[in-house]
Amino acid sequence: MGVPVPALCTGFRVWQYSDQLLLEPLDASTSCLAIRRSDGSLSVGGEPSLAGTVSEPKSACLLLGFIELLAGTYVLLVTNRQLVGAFKGAHVFRATAFDIVPCCSKDSLTPKQKADEEEYLVRLRSALSAHGLFFSYSADITTSLQREALAEASTGPKPLWKQVDDRFFWNLHLQQRAISCPEAAPFVVPVMQGSFASIQSAINKCPVEVTLIARRSVDRIGTRMWRRGADSKGAVANFVETEQVVTVDGGAVASYVQVRGSIPVLWEQIVDLTYKPKLQTVVTAAQPFEAPLRQHLRGLNEIYGPVIAVDLVNQHGGESRIGSAYAGAVNAIKDADIRYVPFDFHKECGHTNFHQLSLLDDQIGQDMEAQGFFLQGKDGSVQKQQHGTVRTNCVDCLDRTNVSQSWFARHVLEQELRQMGLLGKDEQVAEHSDFDAKYKIMWADHGDDISTQYTGTPALKGDFVRYGKRSPEGFLQDGVSAVQRYFFNNYTDGVRQDGLDLIMGNFTVKQGVSSPFTRTGIEKYTNLRVALVVLVASTFLFLRNVFPSSSPTPSILPPVIAATSAVLAGSVLFALKRFGRLFCDRPRFCSLR
Repeated sequence: MGVPVPALCTGFRVWQYSDQLLLEPLDASTSCLAIRRSDGSLSVGGEPSLAGTVSEPKSACLLLGFIELLAGTYVLLVTNRQLVGAFKGAHVFRATAFDIVPCCSKDSLTPKQKADEEEYLVRLRSALSAHGLFFSYSADITTSLQREALAEASTGPKPLWKQVDDRFFWNLHLQQRAISCPEAAPFVVPVMQGSFASIQSAINKCPVEVTLIARRSVDRIGTRMWRRGADSKGAVANFVETEQVVTVDGGAVASYVQVRGSIPVLWEQIVDLTYKPKLQTVVTAAQPFEAPLRQHLRGLNEIYGPVIAVDLVNQHGGESRIGSAYAGAVNAIKDADIRYVPFDFHKECGHTNFHQLSLLDDQIGQDMEAQGFFLQGKDGSVQKQQHGTVRTNCVDCLDRTNVSQSWFARHVLEQELRQMGLLGKDEQVAEHSDFDAKYKIMWADHGDDISTQYTGTPALKGDFVRYGKRSPEGFLQDGVSAVQRYFFNNYTDGVRQDGLDLIMGNFTVKQGVSSPFTRTGIEKYTNLRVALVVLVASTFLFLRNVFPSSSPTPSILPPVIAATSAVLAGSVLFALKRFGRLFCDRPRFCSLR
């Protein structure tokens, strides 16, 4: 037998002393973890004492990990949690509050370094406010039921962080220091970003529970406009695995997994103050479209099996540029395990006729039925497996994708319930009003969670998923969300992208290198707030002097002021148009690729 794995720490107090931080577990069977202030090194042991403390002890429920900035080590904590349900027999929590505790002093930093340190911390706080971070102290929530059931028996017990799927281990980089210290194992709790929700109802008087889980990949993670398409290694933006788990009274369990992800070719859509920036493909002789797409699809094949790739982008207009590149690359690699299915969602469904998705059912229904779903009997035996998955995308992989994925999931749900003996041959879930209403709301919330993480707003078209039809209120909410997305894309997402790159380890803060916050060249003069103030002031002066409130005394001054104001306003508008990208809040740490 292997060495027993210690239970994970479910809560602790943080004691701060002049020379160290001490994490005191609430469970007396777990030793304290000491963090030395001088170098951030870890050790186990010691007893807390009020003597010598520099502040009141803090309470925390999870150690997110550690990060190095200019001054030294910072400890990232989850300080509050909410119980959201259970998975694999274990409680699942959502992180609701965070704290950043310095192990270091800023006294040795120069004024410029102190300013930079605060910029780094602003970005960290922005990323830590990320929506939808989930964890469990005793179960792997990153791995689907089928993958876990079919996994080879391990040679012995393993800590939870070794069991999880690294694709969805959100704080893996932050936890490297604790992972390298075996004695710190009780403090290494994997965190997953995504969504988690459950509903309980009944079908024909039989209790049924449906759990819906979204798992966001940490590869190419980021914000809407600053992470698009694929990188050179085949990782795609906004890649999310969704698992729908159905549990019936008595213990039988069914599971269905589908995925979404940005179009897996090299493309970008860089914000430039326009409402809809231009979509552009990026291809060179050294990096053709086929290379990243082949790596991406090969990875999906290895994990899920054959893939039905549903592409919902417009087949005409700007979107067709990347849609055509996708179709051409798929055709070029000639992979029998990939079936590419273009479906112009806006052409077929418009703004309200989403039931036209039945046309898509006609195209892929048989293949989806052949892929099947995972089914586990009451005794835990595997009775059925899912062989393959559906990969869905639109441009953002949000709004059209949410509607389509909920449509697919509903059809599979009905197949599962028939197989489990709960639905008749022609009976539909919609005939069970309580279950149907809860199911729609759960899927709508699922789409909102994924959208908020990528764009900062709920999903568009969510009223159809939530209520089965479009409504005036839904159109109004879509308009509000569209305006919010424009604002976030242009003015705040650069900071959030930098924070995510810090947390994922894509950017490392180093002493002795030039500051990433230094503006050079023409960028030094591109201050959006100043530009807007000048534009508003010059427009006001122009109107005030062209249309005076009373008959003015003849003078050459008003025409001169009006002409000067017009030139100034025109110059600002020209600069905003010509250098729009430089006026936006762009990431400072990493390139788009």
